[in-house]
Amino acid sequence: NTHESLQSVRLQQQKSTTEHVLLKRGALHSLDKLPIQVPIALGGVVAARMVKVLNSRTTQDNRETWWAELREELLSHARALGCETIAGYREHVSINNELALLSVMGTAIAQPTGGSNTRGCAMVHAPEGGYDEGRLARCLLCGEGLVPKLLLSTMEFPPGLPL
Repeated sequence: NTHESLQSVRLQQQKSTTEHVLLKRGALHSLDKLPIQVPIALGGVVAARMVKVLNSRTTQDNRETWWAELREELLSHARALGCETIAGYREHVSINNELALLSVMGTAIAQPTGGSNTRGCAMVHAPEGGYDEGRLARCLLCGEGLVPKLLLSTMEFPPGLPL
């Protein structure tokens, strides 16, 4: 009997971890569509840009450092919205003569911990402390959370999202 209950607990733990697969926090994910079992709260689109002069001394290490700086700035913008991960990540570079414009963008997302509700309208509730309250409105579905008046994303919105 003890063996059966221990096995039942292990199955429940495995089920709960597979049901709530988390994206790596502090990482950039190029996914256009998140798996439905990933609990998230959408923060909004974040972007960063940089202009650099290319010359004969520009090395591959220089270029990699530029991209690393832009990625860190993008994550910094996400943290300012109360988020810790980027999904729908994109990079773009435009070169004209000796000038290079590097651009990165993505959707800032928060991954609630514990038993936080991320179904239905809770997915679009603003992360705590992430927004100026003048840009938020009371959620019309639940009446409890605050939602951004405008929500943009670089990825598909999850199915069933009440928009």
